[in-house]
Amino acid sequence: MLFGLGFTVVLAAGIGIFYVVDQKTGTVNLWGQSVSVSDIKNMLFMTESKQLGDRHDKNGGLDGNMPGVDDAAKGRNKEKVHQQAAKILEREKLEAERRRQEMAKLENKRLEAERRRKEVERLEKERLEAQKRQEEERLERERLEAERKQQEAERLENERLEAERQRLEAERLEKERLEVERQRQEAERLEKERLEVERQRQEAERLETERQRQEAERLEKERLEAERKRQEAEKLEMKRLEAEKQRQEAERLEKERLDAERERQEAERLEKLRLEAERQRQEAERLENERVLAERERQEGERLEKERLMAERQRQGAEKLEKERIEEERLKKEKLEVEKQEQWKERLKGETVDDREKQLDQKPEKDELAAERQREEVDRFQKERKEHERQRQEAEILQNTKVETEQLQKARLEAERLQKERLEAERLQNERLEAERQRQEAERLQKEKLEAERLQRERLEAERLQKERLEAERQRQEAERLQKEKLEAERLQRERLEAERLQKEAEKVKAEKLQRDKLEAERQRQEAEMMQREKVEAERQKQEVERIQKEKLEAERQRQEVERMQKDSLETQKQKEETERMKKMPSDSKRMPSENHEPVHLSVVACGDRLEETIVMIKSALIFSKAMLHVHIFADKDLQPQFKSELDKVPDDIKKRFQAHIHDIQYPPGYNENEWRQLFKTCATQRLFIPDILLEVDRLLYVDTDVLFLRPIEDIWDFFHQFNSTQIAGLSWEHEEGSAAWYSRFARHPYYPPFGLNSGVMLMDLPGLRRKQWTTLMEKYYQEYKLMITWGDQDLINIFFHYYPEMLYVFSCEYNYRPDHCMYTQTCRKAAENGISVLHGCRGVYHNEKHLVFKAVYRAFKEYEFSKDLDGDFLQKLLKYVTDSENAKDRCYQEVNLFTKRLIVSVNDVLQGGDKR
Repeated sequence: MLFGLGFTVVLAAGIGIFYVVDQKTGTVNLWGQSVSVSDIKNMLFMTESKQLGDRHDKNGGLDGNMPGVDDAAKGRNKEKVHQQAAKILEREKLEAERRRQEMAKLENKRLEAERRRKEVERLEKERLEAQKRQEEERLERERLEAERKQQEAERLENERLEAERQRLEAERLEKERLEVERQRQEAERLEKERLEVERQRQEAERLETERQRQEAERLEKERLEAERKRQEAEKLEMKRLEAEKQRQEAERLEKERLDAERERQEAERLEKLRLEAERQRQEAERLENERVLAERERQEGERLEKERLMAERQRQGAEKLEKERIEEERLKKEKLEVEKQEQWKERLKGETVDDREKQLDQKPEKDELAAERQREEVDRFQKERKEHERQRQEAEILQNTKVETEQLQKARLEAERLQKERLEAERLQNERLEAERQRQEAERLQKEKLEAERLQRERLEAERLQKERLEAERQRQEAERLQKEKLEAERLQRERLEAERLQKEAEKVKAEKLQRDKLEAERQRQEAEMMQREKVEAERQKQEVERIQKEKLEAERQRQEVERMQKDSLETQKQKEETERMKKMPSDSKRMPSENHEPVHLSVVACGDRLEETIVMIKSALIFSKAMLHVHIFADKDLQPQFKSELDKVPDDIKKRFQAHIHDIQYPPGYNENEWRQLFKTCATQRLFIPDILLEVDRLLYVDTDVLFLRPIEDIWDFFHQFNSTQIAGLSWEHEEGSAAWYSRFARHPYYPPFGLNSGVMLMDLPGLRRKQWTTLMEKYYQEYKLMITWGDQDLINIFFHYYPEMLYVFSCEYNYRPDHCMYTQTCRKAAENGISVLHGCRGVYHNEKHLVFKAVYRAFKEYEFSKDLDGDFLQKLLKYVTDSENAKDRCYQEVNLFTKRLIVSVNDVLQGGDKR
């Protein structure tokens, strides 16, 4: 029983290893099968019963003799089995519940681990984003710090230049001091000379007074004569200079006329050569076609000759075959004749002698008649056959002769035609060669004629120049002679005056002696005072030099101090805090027009649908400008009310430094207004006539409507101060590289070398343009080149500065940055270094999908309102729009930092100036 119970427990324990009780259904998953708990109980009971039976058999049936005991034992065993099974199942239920709880705990732990992993990933992302933001803030701080350091370095450089200037000033003062010393020594020398003159005067007192007076009168007369000659020489010199100027002007005009005439003649000559070449080409093509045709006809003649020879060979073969056929028929006839004779002989052999004799008696006569008939018949047939054969052969010969004659006639005619065509081709070729030779001869004669004319002109010019040179030499010699006479007269006048002075001094010698002694003492005293002042001045200059040296050392110390400050990270934090403080300043601290900068005059021409672009352009100028801004708007009458309405929306504090002047579109009287108005874009040529309209304005900055200012407008205005005495306008290049330059590749008119100019941003010195007759020259160039120009007013401006390159100031492409500078590769080096200062969205890029970065910048300016925060409502939006991933397909997106580099500095300058816009 104990063994059985142990086995049951083991079996149950073994079963427990493989199943898990399902608490809902009361089943057990046993070796992959679903078994109920009652089935397990029955299985355990049957197993126990079997064990009891086995034990009973082993004991010899002892228990079998005791039925009552066996039944009681069976009942107790069954109850125990049931109790054991219930305990096992209870334990299994508890174990299953424990495992379920452990599985739930493990699942909770897994979910918690997953949550923690996601939390870690989120924290890692936030850490990376924070690190990225910190890195961006650090880079921005470094950029601002670098910008500040650059400004500080520029300030130090300016101070260094100022120190250098002061050093040069000190050197100049030292030179002046040395010059004063030299002048003092020169004064001492002059004093010595004066004493020598005094000695000579005393010697001259011995001369006779009357002789000196007469000599003085003579000298006076000579002086007056010399003065008259001098004045005459001056008049002649003025006339000569005037004539020389007129001659040079005439030479220039004549040279221009000759150049124009030469260009016209050259154009006519080239046109004639082109027409002649075209005619010769057509003639050569015609000759070539005729030659090809003649070659084909020659080949056709050769082909016909080959066919004739082939026909001749075929005819000969046919004759040969006919002869063989006739010979074969003759042989057949002879064979038949022989066979007849053989048959006759055989027949004769079979006849009797008598019959033969009878036949012999009769046959001779018959045979002779028959033979005679046969012979006559054969002769006649032979003659007929021969006659037919002869006729056939004659007919064939005649036919062949006729065909051959026709073919030969055709070949002869074809050969004659080919010969004529060949001769004609040779004649045309000779004529062409002769024409070419004559053309070359004509060209040579023309060149010789031109060379002779040039040599004649040069000879005449040389003779004229030689005459002028001789005349100038004569006038120079005459002037020298007059100058010598003038100098001689002046010398005589001086001698006369000196004689008069000596005479007067001789009369006053006694009275002056005491006075002279007194004056000498006074002079010595003054000289001593002057020396003292010079000494004091030299000491002051020395102190000034020492001060400049100290300032230079101080500047060097400050530079070192700045370098130390650049390494200090606390300065960056201070600057950030200062910027934040500036942003939080009240709105009543907005900027007023700078009193340190002259007013800026800005001009724009707007027609059609250019209202919005113009308003956005003016807004970009007002955002960063500190100077008083005068905007001159040239617009159609129907746009002017809209401009006034839009400009009235500008806040009052902005209007304090802004004034708008609206003008009508107007062209000079006598000009074809419709033609000028529609040249290139509508009204674009209006800006060519601004110098004759704004007579009260001296300097003007003209821009197209699609221009945006990313820095203060006065920065580009300051280029006027870099103009030299001859420059009257400022522009930038159309391209920075020759491989992409439109003008060098396609222009058919003169342009400013080497790449041409873009006129979207233009500085204009209006008085200088008026002095140069700008408007008249524009009309002249338009009438001369209107069939060759493509870009309208820009082409006319290029033509003007092609002829007057010394009058143009060229500024960097960063002040006129266009899609051309980044659409293939970055070509504007200055923008790559400093950022974009003026953005020019030409070809409508603000309104299409070609260059999305340009469109994003325009969108930010368009949406900004003056009453809003400049940083949050403008700069941050602009950075968001520009860095949008949709812009990545734009080639200019790779240079996106150029669009924000200068703009961020401008915004920070505004914010640090206390303006919350």
